[in-house]
Amino acid sequence: NRSSTISSQFARARAPYIKPTAEQIEGRYRLFGIDPLQKVCAYCGGIQTEWDHLFAVVEGTQWTGYGTEIGNLIPACGKCNQSRGKQAIRAWMSSSAPWAPLKVFMERDRMSEEAAQAEVARRLAIIEYAISEHGPQKIVYDPSDPDEIELEAYRKQLLELLPKAQAVAARLQKRYQNQV
Repeated sequence: NRSSTISSQFARARAPYIKPTAEQIEGRYRLFGIDPLQKVCAYCGGIQTEWDHLFAVVEGTQWTGYGTEIGNLIPACGKCNQSRGKQAIRAWMSSSAPWAPLKVFMERDRMSEEAAQAEVARRLAIIEYAISEHGPQKIVYDPSDPDEIELEAYRKQLLELLPKAQAVAARLQKRYQNQV
């Protein structure tokens, strides 16, 4: 839905993005018990391909108060990041969702369920320590701030224009399809 995408982008636009230094990235790996030269997923131990947000920046169409900064990032593989989505870490890691760590440890690593649960618990303890000691800062913002009000007004204006733009685009698409 384009309107929810637009609203989500308005929420994301105000969230801070603070690019981490090389030292912060190295420290983040070490915090999760990972050799910075190995670059593995903190969830499952697979090859890291990206960074996951510990806490979502946007939920629905609202900014959560979290941003993209080193305290809100965890090294992850694409499968874990996709599988987790917006689920809480603890519930997801112990679930039977595709690519959830419990399932990965049992299938990929051929661990017994008991051993896999112990490995999930070990990794969760590290993640929860990282959050409690070096987690993200949540920003409290005031919706009555004049800039917040102005941004919200622009979002509403854009959403009011969206159906008109979609109608014109549909006419153009039909016209261009007839030329093919």
